[in-house]
Amino acid sequence: MKFPKNIKNIIFDLGGVVMDLDIEKTKKSLARLGFNESMFHLQEVPENKNIFILLERGIISETEFYSELKNIIGKPVTSEQLKTAWNEMILGFQPKKIRLLQELKSKYRTFLLSNTNIIHIARCNEILAQKYHLSGLDEMFEKTYYSYKTGLRKPETSIFEYVLHNSSLIPSETLFIDDSLIHLETAEKLGINTFYLTRNAPLILSL
Repeated sequence: MKFPKNIKNIIFDLGGVVMDLDIEKTKKSLARLGFNESMFHLQEVPENKNIFILLERGIISETEFYSELKNIIGKPVTSEQLKTAWNEMILGFQPKKIRLLQELKSKYRTFLLSNTNIIHIARCNEILAQKYHLSGLDEMFEKTYYSYKTGLRKPETSIFEYVLHNSSLIPSETLFIDDSLIHLETAEKLGINTFYLTRNAPLILSL
């Protein structure tokens, strides 16, 4: 992948780009605890009732999230069991990506933009501290933007506008890397350069 020559800023997605993840692992772990998606059709639930989106927007707390999951499951299960299952999807960070991000930060203004939640970010920071002796994701980027802190989510136009304004970024000088086409489409409408990172395309950038 080669950058357009005018790029000065790079915005990265987290899961599937910076961090490796496997959502199926969490689904299977929750299923073992008694969570059955047929009991809670996420696609049919209004956003203001979807506990996963509410958690991502920071509307409900970690404790409230576990409480709601327990109600859905309807049988004895501990918050610690739910936390472990919820974090199962986080596979960690590849050393070569850590090195790459550190190198890019010295040459570009780099940012992280993620639909995520307080539980997953805590786990990511824990892994980075244990394996790479880093204080966390904040150390790897100039600034991090999380849905649970802003209350905004991709692919909403507002989250991209917020990032551009908050960090004084010019869209034409900015590159956004994500593994979701719908997220990239919104960024493109605002004049941001984009790169679609597929599962089979390694994050190898020509500097």
